[in-house]
Amino acid sequence: MSQLIDNRKEADAHLVGLGQQLEAEKKSNVQTFIMHKLDDERVFYKPDADHDWKELREALVGTLNVSTLSSIKDYLTDNPDGLDLQKTMVHVRGPQLVDVISTPFGGFRQRDVFMQARAVIPEHMFNQHVSPDKFVPWLQSCFCESEDLQSLLQVSGNIVDTSEVHLLDDGVSQEVSIRQGAARKSTVPVPCPAVLIPFSTFVEVDQPPRKFVFRLGSDPLTCSLIEADGGAWKITAISSISEWLHANLPDGVKVIA
Repeated sequence: MSQLIDNRKEADAHLVGLGQQLEAEKKSNVQTFIMHKLDDERVFYKPDADHDWKELREALVGTLNVSTLSSIKDYLTDNPDGLDLQKTMVHVRGPQLVDVISTPFGGFRQRDVFMQARAVIPEHMFNQHVSPDKFVPWLQSCFCESEDLQSLLQVSGNIVDTSEVHLLDDGVSQEVSIRQGAARKSTVPVPCPAVLIPFSTFVEVDQPPRKFVFRLGSDPLTCSLIEADGGAWKITAISSISEWLHANLPDGVKVIA
């Protein structure tokens, strides 16, 4: 019986010693960081003396990604995250991108991006030579109705493989004469520049009109729309987005456009 007790004591002592050894190893493996804080509140660290200094920035929130301006309106109106709206800004970064951001914080003057709205825009084929069978569906599905759009559809929609097409091009404008079959022939003037309204920005605002030069190519027969407004439509779109946000966002939220 005494032998059994002695064995039990030895086992307990061994377990206690093993536990103490593991605890000591755990403490020795804890990595310590060298930290330094500047007068301007910026903090730097390095794992040990052999490493370079690195910036220790504050954690940022995860960004919510949406595709409409209405989502931004709902988010800031309902305010589920309890944001301080007086310190919240909406930054119109372009005709297709809007961010909801915080004022700068921390030593490195970081900003949280609470939400980002990116407009869903169809894939456009500007400045490309496209066959008529692709060009016509693109015009029909990716542009708002307009007078010049109908003129371009009349030209490009009447071109088929068996058409006899004559181009009168003076370098500025074009006139297209199309013969189909033995009897039918039509001459269609092509507007130059053509003012079209492609889907280019958020659905909540009017799509900005844009100027294009329409060109027909031969051998093989192709159609192309060349952008001709120098990007002025972007300024119009940004202004429209800013007006919509000012009219629909809660009081106190600043809009930067």
